Amino acid sequence: MARVFVGAFFFSPHEVNPDYLGRLVNVSRRLVDILPQEHDFYPLAKAVVLLGEKNYTLAVSFLTSRLEYMDLSDPFYCDYGSIMAMIEHSRANYDQWLYMQALITLSELKNLILDGEAMRQLCAALVMADDIDHSLNYLIESQADNAFSGAIMRGVHVSDAIPVISKNYKKKEQSHWKLLYRAIILMLVLVMACGIAMYVHFRNKKRLLAMHSKLEQANDRKEDNLGNFIALCASCMERIEDLNRVVLRKLGAGQANELHSLAKSGKFVDEQRRMFYDVFDEVFIGMYPTFVDEVNALCMPDKQIRLTDSGKLTPELRILAFMRLGTDDGSQIARLLGLSLNTVYTYRNRAKNRAVDRVSFEADIMKIGRIC
Repeated sequence: MARVFVGAFFFSPHEVNPDYLGRLVNVSRRLVDILPQEHDFYPLAKAVVLLGEKNYTLAVSFLTSRLEYMDLSDPFYCDYGSIMAMIEHSRANYDQWLYMQALITLSELKNLILDGEAMRQLCAALVMADDIDHSLNYLIESQADNAFSGAIMRGVHVSDAIPVISKNYKKKEQSHWKLLYRAIILMLVLVMACGIAMYVHFRNKKRLLAMHSKLEQANDRKEDNLGNFIALCASCMERIEDLNRVVLRKLGAGQANELHSLAKSGKFVDEQRRMFYDVFDEVFIGMYPTFVDEVNALCMPDKQIRLTDSGKLTPELRILAFMRLGTDDGSQIARLLGLSLNTVYTYRNRAKNRAVDRVSFEADIMKIGRIC
């Protein structure tokens, strides 16, 4: 009798049916009046009465005293467990409600109860817990058991739950699609980031190779210039030795006047200076092959500076070359080039007058050929 009340009338598809609950409470009151307290149905009926009166604490104590010592294979476990589940549901203890529904389902399976409500209620509990996959599986099993047992009305309850599950499935599917779109967008962002990183890497690698090539060229030029410097020093030593022999020979032959005339003519100095110009021009152009073009880039189009017909530097370019090498002292440049100090200043001013920007011209000269 109690199983019929609890299983068939106590629950609607989604919540407690107050009409059926009222009827069950009235029947339970009459049972409490006529049954002795030691009777198996007495705690169940008493718990239903307390449930109707919303005295949940006392109802739970009545049911717990039975459930603690009752095995799941006991046919009465489903009845006591159903009342306990409804009490937990009424108190909004949904985790305990889900737990009790799982135990009741196991009890129904152990007792071969195919038309039970527990599995459908477990399905509803799993929907609330957002476990849609298991909820659908239990719903299908519940419908199969109802069909096998001939409990057609139970199938109506099952069909009412299908739209709820379908709605949650669509919601879950939409959530999965959103997650997939986000994953795709994230992958595209990562691909773009990787592409940018690879572009930056190859660009930096290309720059590094170019700088490495420039450094190798600079090292090669350094070795060539060192060789030219040694050759210049050797030539100067050789010229000094030749001059020393000529002086000794002239003095030994008593040709002091001729020696004086030779020294006064400046022939030896001119030869040494021409040799210095040739070596300096060759070494400097080797070090800064684009020097003339870059100087002209700083000058106005109609005031360009050209090399001599023989491909040598002009005095004006030599002064700028010394400035690029860090020799900014006009008197020192004058001594090295064999020019007067006024001539050096004249050439420097003439070069400035050619410049597009006179103020930064000399600073721009210092930047020519710099490896950044």
